[in-house]
Amino acid sequence: MSEKQRINSMDFMRVSSIFLIITFHLYIEWLRLSHRPSDDFISTFGTIGVSFFIIISGGALSASTKNIFKCSEFYLKRIATIYPAFWVSYLIAFLYIWIVNNNLTGGSDLKLLTISFFGLDGYLHSMYKTYYLVGEWFLGFIIIIYALFPAVLYLYNKNKLLTLFISIVIACLSINFNDWFFSHSPLWNKYPLWNPTARLPEFIFGMILFDLIKERKASLNYLIAISIVIIAATYYGGINIHKPLAIPALCSIFMLIAIVYEKMPPLSIVNKKIELLSKYSFLAFLAHHVVIQQVIPQNWIATSNGSQLILLLFLALSISFGYAVVIYPICDYARIIVLKVKSKT
Repeated sequence: MSEKQRINSMDFMRVSSIFLIITFHLYIEWLRLSHRPSDDFISTFGTIGVSFFIIISGGALSASTKNIFKCSEFYLKRIATIYPAFWVSYLIAFLYIWIVNNNLTGGSDLKLLTISFFGLDGYLHSMYKTYYLVGEWFLGFIIIIYALFPAVLYLYNKNKLLTLFISIVIACLSINFNDWFFSHSPLWNKYPLWNPTARLPEFIFGMILFDLIKERKASLNYLIAISIVIIAATYYGGINIHKPLAIPALCSIFMLIAIVYEKMPPLSIVNKKIELLSKYSFLAFLAHHVVIQQVIPQNWIATSNGSQLILLLFLALSISFGYAVVIYPICDYARIIVLKVKSKT
C-alpha cells in the first residue's frame, strides 16, 4: 500500500494484536508452569488479539485489491508472502530445537509432511498428530480464508451488507453443526471458533470498516457511539467474551480503537515506528511460540513473579521481533524472486 493510501490505524491494530497474542501465550505458559490460577482479564488477550488479526486481514485484503482483481495474481502474492516466511521459520525452529535443545522433532509420514509443507499442521493438530512447530492454528486458518477470498470479494462487490448477512448465516450453521462438519470433513477443526466459516463475519466486517475509514465517511462518528453501546450491552449482559455471542463486541472494540486512532492528530514519528513493527509482525508471530517455549528458559517463567513476568514479556517481544528483523530480508528476497519468475512466464 502506498504512503498516500496507507491506513495508519491498520498498522496500529496489527501491532496491538501481536502484542496481545504474545502476552497471552507467555501468560498461559506461566500459568502452566507455576500452577497459578488464571486471571480473567489477561485471559481475554488471546481472544481479542485473534479477532483483531481476522478483522485486519479482511481490511488489508480489501484495501489491496481495489484495482483490477486477477485471481492468479492474488494467489501468487499470498503464496510469495506467506510460504517463504513459514518455511524459513519452520526450518530454523527445527534446527534450534534439534541442535540447542537436543530434541529431534518431526517424522517421515508423507501425509503429515504435506500438511506441514502447506502450513496446515497447527490448524489440523486437533485431528492429526502433526509435525507442527510454528504458526499455530491461525496460520492454517488464514490460508483457508485467503483461498476463499476471491469468492468473498465477488459477493462483496455485488452487495456488502448482503455478503455480511450471508456470512453471519454461514457462521451460525458452522458453529451449531460443528461436530457434524468435524466428523465429515478432513479440513474441519474440532474447535468451533477455529474454523474460517465461523469467523467470516469478522473478516467481512474488516473489509467494510476499512473501506469506510479509507473514504473518511461521516458515518464514522455514529459508529463510535454504536460500538460503545454494543460493548456496554455485552458487558452488562454478562456475555462471555470467549463465546460466539461476543463477536459483535470484539468487532466493536476494534472499531472504537481504530476510528479513535484515525481521528487523533497524526504523529509521523509514531506512525513510522508502528509501520515498521507492523512490517515485521508476521515473522514475529511465527517465531513467538518457539521463543516462549524453547528459547526462554522454562524455570525463568515458572519462578517469575508479576514484575519479573513483565521483563520476560519484553524479552519475548524483543527476541521475536529481533528474529523478524534478521530474517525478513531473506523472506522478502524469496518473495520478489517468486513474483519475478511469474512475471516472466
